[in-house]
Amino acid sequence: MAGQGEVAVRAPSPDLSLANRPATPIGNPAAWVTPDDYPQDALHRGGQGTVAVAFMVDAQGTATQCRVTSTSGFRSLDVATCALIERRARYSPARDGQGRAIESTQMLRFRWEIDPSLKP
Repeated sequence: MAGQGEVAVRAPSPDLSLANRPATPIGNPAAWVTPDDYPQDALHRGGQGTVAVAFMVDAQGTATQCRVTSTSGFRSLDVATCALIERRARYSPARDGQGRAIESTQMLRFRWEIDPSLKP
């Protein structure tokens, strides 16, 4: 048959610059929870410990839905950690394969230690 031929069809190469990208913190996460934030009741009782948390980062880069995944053993330290993260943490949001901002989960650990000069 005249006019018939083969046409090569090839899938486009994936654009690796648009691969899924995780959320990245803006600034230093260690600055989100500082010694000045130490809850007074924990300070007076000598409360110290490490708090592990998980939270959502929404498409605008805001931390939400913080929850403690491993307690410090002191409720006031656990509560303060999540409150401070939700108030201060800012991220460049995660991106999907098309470069759209998407929600993601983040996990962090914070160590609360009493500076010996602050002990009552």
